[in-house]
This record gives sequence, C-alpha cells and structure tokens, in this order.
Amino acid sequence: PTTPSPTRRKRSAEDRDERNSDKRRNARSTVATEEDRAAGNQQAFDFLEALEGMQDRQQDRNLAFQSQLAKQQHEFEAQLREREERWRQERDQAQQRFQSDLCMSMMSFQANLLK
Repeated sequence: PTTPSPTRRKRSAEDRDERNSDKRRNARSTVATEEDRAAGNQQAFDFLEALEGMQDRQQDRNLAFQSQLAKQQHEFEAQLREREERWRQERDQAQQRFQSDLCMSMMSFQANLLK
C-alpha cells in the first residue's frame, strides 16, 4: 500500500474537518428545528385550548338562551291560557245575559199579548 502524499493528507484532514463542521452545524440546526417544532406545537396546543374555551362559553350562552326562551314560552302559554279562560267566561256570561234578556222580552211580549 502506498502512503498518501502530504498534500493529499492535508486535503483529507481539511475534508474531515469540513465534514465534522457540517455535522456540528446540522446537529445545531436539528436542535433548533426541534425547538421550533416544540414551540409550534405549544402554540397549536394553546390555540386549541383557547378555542375549546370559546366553544364552552358559547355552549353555556346557548344553554342559558334556550333556558330563558323556554321560560318565556312557558310564561306566554300560561298567560294565553288565562286569557282564553277569561274570554270563555266573558262569552258564557254574555250568552247568559242575552238568554235572560231574550226570555224577559218574550215574557213581556206574551204578557202584552194577553192584555
């Protein structure tokens, strides 16, 4: 086997130094990339948590609105039933007065006929 020339050995050492330098640079880049990725993941996680919080608050508002709406509907239906009952009573009283007035008029008419 032949021994490499001093020039060749020098180039070989320079190549080795350059490769080692590239490896160190790549390692730093990989660490930085992983840190960036971890920071991005944390941002995404924080965003999702904030979004879930907003969804929870919106759902709470929706439930409160539905509850208020159901309460108002119940009150409205109760008022409607009361009014219908009052109108029914007023109608029945008006019919009774009409029938009573009609009966009195007929009796008065018959009395006048018999005179």
